Amino acid sequence: MPGVFGDLALQREVLAADETVTILHAAVGGHPCDVLLDERYDMRGDVTHLMLAIRPLPATKEAIRRMAVLLDPRGDPRPAGPGSPG
Repeated sequence: MPGVFGDLALQREVLAADETVTILHAAVGGHPCDVLLDERYDMRGDVTHLMLAIRPLPATKEAIRRMAVLLDPRGDPRPAGPGSPG
């Protein structure tokens, strides 16, 4: 099963006691992009908050489509909710 990002290259990483910010350059489906990953940790070192930002918009849309497929093996990108199958 394919992943979301290809050609990942670390650009910068900022480390703090309870947070790590990672900036990467990557590609998604042929779209070059910048990726920011902000992870925050509790006292045990477990991730409590995570933010993923991707730019530009075409790469963001393709990444969302790929994540939806990985999260739902049926390949249905629509969210499950009242009135939806599954």
